[in-house]
Amino acid sequence: MPDVDVITFSEGAQPTWEVKVGYADFDAWPEISAANRFYDPPAAGQVYVLLPVTVTYKGQGSGTPWLDVDVAFVSADGRSYDAEIMSGIPGAMTDVDDLYTGGSALGTFPFEIPADALEGGTWAVSADWSDPMFIAALPTG
Repeated sequence: MPDVDVITFSEGAQPTWEVKVGYADFDAWPEISAANRFYDPPAAGQVYVLLPVTVTYKGQGSGTPWLDVDVAFVSADGRSYDAEIMSGIPGAMTDVDDLYTGGSALGTFPFEIPADALEGGTWAVSADWSDPMFIAALPTG
């Protein structure tokens, strides 16, 4: 699947993170339930969403993607939804350890979002406490 967009975050003139956001799976309950049978289905009116994100560390030393890169879903009415911590999800960003200069990894951010909030939503992506950059939330084609 091609990436939706690429964002580079910097500290001063030095790039620190390159983030490539992929197409989201807006109906991820089948994958989540197959990965961990102990998860409950999404609450009434909610859906599970999986967002694949590729991160590349461009800074000096090392960075920890699941701590340094943040993604939230922002609905058209301006309400935000943070990524969930879900153990046992294959490829979860929380499973990606430190990356050193030039290191890259693909990880998934899971969300539980109201189904009626998906239309017109965006991803708010930030790194190292930066102001977020916004990318259209597009479903898997």
